[in-house]
Amino acid sequence: SLTAEQLGELAALGRRVESYFRGPRDIEWAWAGGRFWLLQARPITTLQVDQATARAEEIKAARAKAHPGGTVWA
Repeated sequence: SLTAEQLGELAALGRRVESYFRGPRDIEWAWAGGRFWLLQARPITTLQVDQATARAEEIKAARAKAHPGGTVWA
């Protein structure tokens, strides 16, 4: 599982990709050699709601999967 620091790094990577493309993207990433690697980023073609709503829904879904200590496996 990711540490809190790694999770923060991954979130920052997602925000950088979102900023670069000026909108949400479906990203694939890997952790190797002590760092994150962006493998690909593509448009989310099934997104039917605004960005804030999509983000809130994803956070809600992640929280529902979390173990009592807050760890989320996805």
